Amino acid sequence: MKIRMVALFLLLALALQAQQTQTTTLGPVKTPLMIFKQQTCASIAGVASLTLMCYDISGTIEVNINNTGWVALSSSACSNCVVTDGSGNATIAGDFTALELILSGLGPLDITSPCNTVSAPPGGFGLFGMGVGCVPVIYPSTLAAVTPVAYQDGFGNVYQNANTATALAATPAQCSGQYATGVQANGTANCSTSTYVLIPTITDPGATASYLSLFGTTTQIQAHVNGGALVTLLRKDTAFATWGPCPIAVTTGITQFCSWTIPAGITVTGLDVWVNGLPSGCSTYAVIQAQDQTAGAAISGFTLTLSASSSQLSTTGSTAVPSGHVITFKVGTAAAGCSSNASNVTATITYQIT
Repeated sequence: MKIRMVALFLLLALALQAQQTQTTTLGPVKTPLMIFKQQTCASIAGVASLTLMCYDISGTIEVNINNTGWVALSSSACSNCVVTDGSGNATIAGDFTALELILSGLGPLDITSPCNTVSAPPGGFGLFGMGVGCVPVIYPSTLAAVTPVAYQDGFGNVYQNANTATALAATPAQCSGQYATGVQANGTANCSTSTYVLIPTITDPGATASYLSLFGTTTQIQAHVNGGALVTLLRKDTAFATWGPCPIAVTTGITQFCSWTIPAGITVTGLDVWVNGLPSGCSTYAVIQAQDQTAGAAISGFTLTLSASSSQLSTTGSTAVPSGHVITFKVGTAAAGCSSNASNVTATITYQIT
C-alpha cells in the first residue's frame, strides 16, 4: 500500500497532541525520510481515505489505514519502502526498535541516531548516519568504506576533510631563486625577485657543511663558508682604505690638487705626506691639508707643515665627511723665502666607510 505523505503532513499539522516531527530529504528518493519522536499514537485521530504513520511510545511503528485503527507496521503495509535494522535484514514485521529507516527508491539513505558505530547498509542502499563521536558519515550503496563528512562545530571549527585540505594534500608551487611575499588560498606562494638583500644583525649561527652562513652585526659582515672557520668580510670599525697618493706639484702657491666626490659617507682617520726633495732655508714652510671642498674648509685635524728635516709626515684623527662631498688636497699656506723648494711631494688620506 502506498503511503501518501502529503496527507500525513496535513494530519500531523491538525492534531493537537502530536509531537513535532523532523523531515530530512537526503538524495533523490521516492519517499521523503520521516523521523518521528515517540508519542502515543492512539491520541492521533484517524482520517477517512488517508493512511497515517506514527512512532508509538512503546517503540512500535504503527499505521492507521482509512481510519481503521492503529496497528503495528508490517512489510505488507508499506509497498514502497523497506524497514531494516541496518545490518542487512531486508524487512522487519511488528516492533521497530532500531532507530533506522531506509527507504526504497532511486537513492535511499538512512538516518542513524544516537551516535554509534555505523554498520553497512543492505546492498543497493546508501546510509547517512552519526558515527562514533557524533561524526557525520556516509556509507555508499556499493558498500565501500564509511567516509567522514566535513562539518562545522558551533565555534566555526571545520572537522574532517574540507576543500582547503584537499587543495593542500599535495605540495603547492614553491618559489625558486626568489622570496615569498604571501601565500594564496590553495597554498601556492606568491613569489618576487629581490633587488637587495637585508641581513639581520644576529649572532654567529655556526658553520654548516655545504652552506654559506652569512650574517651581520652593526659593525661587520661575517660568514662561514662550507662549514669552515669564521671569516670577516667587512668591519666598519677596523676596515680602512686609502685615497692617494696625490702629487702636490707646487708648494709655493695656494692651490688644490686631485679631486674625489665620495659616493658614501666616510670618516677620515689619517693624513700622510711624503717629500722626496726636502725644502730648506724657508722663512715660511708650506702647509698641506686635506680639504672638504664642498664645505669650503680643511678637514678638521688633518693639516701637516713641511720641514727641512723630515721626509715623511703623518697625523691621525677621526672626522666625518658626508656622502657626495668633494675632497681635495690643498696647499693651505704657500712656502716662502726658501733656498730650496720641496719637490716630489705626495699626499694620501686613510678613511673608513661610515
